[in-house]
Amino acid sequence: MLHYLYFFMIFTLLLTPINANELTKQMHENKAKSTVCTNPKVAKEDFTPNFGYGCFCGEDYPNIQHPSKKNYKNLTSKEREELIAQYYLMKPYDSIDRLCMNHDICYIYKGEEDQSCNDTIYHRLKELKREFKKQEDKDDPTQRQCRILVSDMASFFRTIFGIADNISLLRGGVFVMTTPMTIMSKGLQKSKGILSDKSNYPKEGIQCLIESQR
Repeated sequence: MLHYLYFFMIFTLLLTPINANELTKQMHENKAKSTVCTNPKVAKEDFTPNFGYGCFCGEDYPNIQHPSKKNYKNLTSKEREELIAQYYLMKPYDSIDRLCMNHDICYIYKGEEDQSCNDTIYHRLKELKREFKKQEDKDDPTQRQCRILVSDMASFFRTIFGIADNISLLRGGVFVMTTPMTIMSKGLQKSKGILSDKSNYPKEGIQCLIESQR
């Protein structure tokens, strides 16, 4: 019984928006008619700000703007809701992409690159990693590839994407120090043939879905 309760809690956590603000009528309408983006990015082991995956994972990706063309940090509360409504027109590619979408929406709601948004997606990625680990099959490399991708993305939010507008000076210093070491570690693994784009990340057309979302 406890096992099922734990799974339900994890599943709910992964699907709950990072910012739990109530959806507006327009957001609900857009969500109901949403479609998956036509050209989701395939992740490459590019441990830099150029990283991208799916429809929402990556710096300044997707480039959805408010009609006013103002930066999201300069939008009014009403304008932020209008921008978020545009996000709901696009359906996340898979379980990983859903977390990235929620992370983007969290930033917009906050009106800044908020550290709580980064911390939340980091912990949710770690939970997702555990779910993919449970689903691994020795005859199917997909779940292992998804687990490796999620693990690396969690590292992104502790290093490259970890600096936020409201981060403390001490924590910012830690991120500045650890980012080069993390990048160097990945570079060494790749140079020794431990990592390869072919075998370690999901191939084109492969979705990373936890069992309950299939």
